[in-house]
Amino acid sequence: MGSEDISKTFVREIELCAGQDADTKCTLHIHQMSVGDVGCVVWDAALVLLKYLFTRKGNKYVKGNNVLELGAGTGVVGLAAACAGASDVVVTDLPQFTSLITLNIKENCNVTKDCRVQGNVLCWGNENDIKNACQASMKTTSDPNTSHQTFNIKCVLIADCIYYEDGVHSLYETITLLFKLCDPLMRILCSFEHRNTGNKEFLLKTFFKLLHSNNEITYENIPHSDMDEVFRSDDIHIIVIRRKS
Repeated sequence: MGSEDISKTFVREIELCAGQDADTKCTLHIHQMSVGDVGCVVWDAALVLLKYLFTRKGNKYVKGNNVLELGAGTGVVGLAAACAGASDVVVTDLPQFTSLITLNIKENCNVTKDCRVQGNVLCWGNENDIKNACQASMKTTSDPNTSHQTFNIKCVLIADCIYYEDGVHSLYETITLLFKLCDPLMRILCSFEHRNTGNKEFLLKTFFKLLHSNNEITYENIPHSDMDEVFRSDDIHIIVIRRKS
């Protein structure tokens, strides 16, 4: 499944402090593509986000929770969430990236053995894909405020995905659909790098304009002081998107 030539990869080791205990370390071995564009290597915004999951304030979003990753690329953020104590993780991306995701899930099964991790195809904006990814492992629960079943996803992770013009609106559509389908207390952690090349600033402004236009959701910035002391940068930000109370 997928179209990458995964025979041409190189491995990056990423050391994590499992369970927020500096004496308990685990190492992810992440295959990256030697040739490619997006979804082929571990980008800086992904490192900042995954390291945040091991801080005291960041860990609460994933520990003991069902987690979904969007635009996963290598799958490194979802795999880190598994190491950080998530109970179940579904890592998703376009079909052409699923073979790399599958390879990395298999490569790291020894350090994520306490959490079931699986890969799924999810094209942004496609409601069937979203439901299938949610249903892959999460049981549904009854929502007393609605007439439908709710997927028990508590955290969605998005790393460095505000990048291409044709993806901004579909990413926003996916976010709004997830809020309709999932647990009312679900939080979305979205990291992004502030770039001033090409149309990148315009894309960021478009994304935040879309968020502002939705009266049912809101977001807040994670202070840089809350992030990992080493893996943080003035150019990389994390926001938490949630339903309004």
